[in-house]
Amino acid sequence: HPLTWSEELARYIFVWIALLGSAWCGRNHIHVRMTAVTSLLPKPAVHVIQILISIICAGTCFILFPNACKIFMSQSKLKAVTLGVSLGIEYIAAPIGIMMMAIQWTIDALYAIFDWPGYQARYMAVLLVSFLVLMVLGCPIAFCLLCSGTFYFLANDMALIMVVQRLTEGANTFTLLAVPGFILAGNLMNSGE
Repeated sequence: HPLTWSEELARYIFVWIALLGSAWCGRNHIHVRMTAVTSLLPKPAVHVIQILISIICAGTCFILFPNACKIFMSQSKLKAVTLGVSLGIEYIAAPIGIMMMAIQWTIDALYAIFDWPGYQARYMAVLLVSFLVLMVLGCPIAFCLLCSGTFYFLANDMALIMVVQRLTEGANTFTLLAVPGFILAGNLMNSGE
């Protein structure tokens, strides 16, 4: 007899792989494309078409993002039948994957428009665009820094363990430990007790 929860878990994993995989394929430019017509066009025309495609795809993802957030919010209140966990685990993949695709297509459009040389400029664009998009969406500044830094590490194929290590080392200072103590002492002195 098969495990009753295995099908549900497999669907969750597939949704995550599909949405995150699409963003990864976009980053590496390995989506399947029909190039029969574009291969006949001159290079400047192909360049303009690539810019238009990037803008259209980015715009579509930005339009879909609020709806992905709405469906996540509505589905996260429900429980999965066999696993008993929130359906939000499955549906959070949509806003994350769509935003990653939107950022990637935006970076591709910027890269094509400005014809930036080399990949360093592109990776810095990942850092800058993701930071600005998250900030505009109202994400806390600390998490804008964390997320955009993590995206930069992902874009450069750097080990993510370095992000966690830097995060831990940054918080592991004796000087920072004094800050809550000073705030507590200031509050106690203000209350007069």
